[in-house]
Parts: sequence; C-alpha cells; structure tokens
Amino acid sequence: RKNLVKQGATLTLNELGRAVLAMRLHERAQLGLGYVIGHGKSADVTRALETIVAKNGGKKLDLTTKEMSEAPAEIAKLAHVEEVILSRNHFTKFPDVVLGLKSLKRLDISNNRIGKIPDEITKLKLVHLEIGGNRMRRFPMAVLGIPTLEELDLYNSQEYVENEARITG
Repeated sequence: RKNLVKQGATLTLNELGRAVLAMRLHERAQLGLGYVIGHGKSADVTRALETIVAKNGGKKLDLTTKEMSEAPAEIAKLAHVEEVILSRNHFTKFPDVVLGLKSLKRLDISNNRIGKIPDEITKLKLVHLEIGGNRMRRFPMAVLGIPTLEELDLYNSQEYVENEARITG
C-alpha cells in the first residue's frame, strides 16, 4: 500500500478514493435537481420535476436560475401544475411545452432572452403572466387575447411599453 502525504495528513490510496468519491457526491448534491434536469434521462428528469412540484405544495414548478436554454419536455407530464416559474434562465424561444398545461394559471418566463410570445398562448387560462426582462422589441399583442388574464407583469420592459404606449385596453 502506498501512502500519500499532504499537509500533514497521511491517506492510503483506498482512503483517498473514498475521499474523492465523497467530494464528487457532495458536488452532485450541490448541483441538485438542476443537474439532473439538464443531464438526466427522461424518467430521472420527470422524477426530479415531480420532486420540485411536491416540495412546492403540489401545484408549483419553480425552475428559476437553472441555467437552462430549453424547458424540459417532461414538463408536459405535469398536467396538474397551476404555476410554472422559468425565470432567469437562457431561453431564446418561448417554452412551448407549457402550452399543453391545461391547469396552468400563473406563468413566469421573465428575465430570459425570449423574442416573441406565440399566439397559442391565448389557449391557456392564465390569470398571471410575467414576461418582463426579455428581448421582445414589440409589445406581445397575443397576451391581450388571454380572456382570463388579470395580471401582466412587464417589469424591465420599458422599451416596448413606451413604443406601444397607445395600447390601452
């Protein structure tokens, strides 16, 4: 057995291997569910999403700041979810996967890089929508067609709000 000596500690290779494994497990735990969502198999991603929803009372999926550029397709399996938060990620396109969530009442896609809201958003029964801080150059007229919408958060969207100030529903 070889011994490794570093800063006064002596470890056998076997002990070193266990220490490295413990560090890797700790790093993976730090990455948490975000790592699984970005790198896991579909079944693992579904379980991870269900875990997040369960921790939030069974009705809310919060994927804030997960460094995602696309929403996981497995979100579509969460038909009972009423609130989806996808803020502070790297989406450049609207996450179409949410369009199939019939129970969805609140959607937060703020602070991404989304350039356009699709007309199909009118099919959702949203009460609250947050779209501020994206890269839309024009006011997304499609949101005016959501009959159930009560709150529209345009935080950090001064540019197109000023350009489209004539729109007063």
